[in-house]
Amino acid sequence: MLENENEKSAVILTAWNPRSKALSSEENKERNNELFLELENNNYIIYKALGKGADASWPAEESFLIVGLNKSVAEKISIEYGQYAYVWCQIEKPASMVFTHLWRS
Repeated sequence: MLENENEKSAVILTAWNPRSKALSSEENKERNNELFLELENNNYIIYKALGKGADASWPAEESFLIVGLNKSVAEKISIEYGQYAYVWCQIEKPASMVFTHLWRS
């Protein structure tokens, strides 16, 4: 997936459960549709993803893997959708969780 010069990084983002506040499935899907449209309008390469943490009591969140999105844009979009963090992926490096300034506030 991240094989050519223009695709050295990717980000996993979601709009589900802003600021870790559990919303209904309907609300989360609506928010994620808005996120998808924003990403699609900017012509990013987008794949569906599913974010699941170690805490089994917290349901998996529908997400998107976006190829070529840089960290500053990922931060901006994450904050816009009330997210504390996103996943950063880079060729030949392990994926990492990046916390937005919302986490620190």
